[in-house]
Amino acid sequence: MPIATVENRRLYRQIAAQLSALIASGEFAVGQRLPSERELAVQLGVSRPSLREALIALELEGLVEVRVGAGIWVTAASGRDPATPVQHEGEGPFELLRARWLIEGEIAAMAAREATASDLASIRDSLTEMERLEKKH
Repeated sequence: MPIATVENRRLYRQIAAQLSALIASGEFAVGQRLPSERELAVQLGVSRPSLREALIALELEGLVEVRVGAGIWVTAASGRDPATPVQHEGEGPFELLRARWLIEGEIAAMAAREATASDLASIRDSLTEMERLEKKH
């Protein structure tokens, strides 16, 4: 008998595939709030960090929106076959976030070193406008 390759899917991909299938089947409708992270982790029998990684993957796909303090909301129906595993090029979402953390930190440091008085005034104006808009809500 020939040796067959074994599929090694990360746990977060399995979780994301199951949640995506539930969304596709209508179990979770567009606009519906999903159960809390704690409840989902218990129902799926997984850790919260693994669930969070799956939610990040689904958010990157545009299927859910994670609103801090408000929950996880379904934003789109899955258009893919639920039996097909969620595929991502390269590493997972945590690796992408780590890369952004490194790059964005360096960009911010460079901007701080090279900022002109005009740049700082523009940033100050933007912050003032953001605060004004925040107070309206």
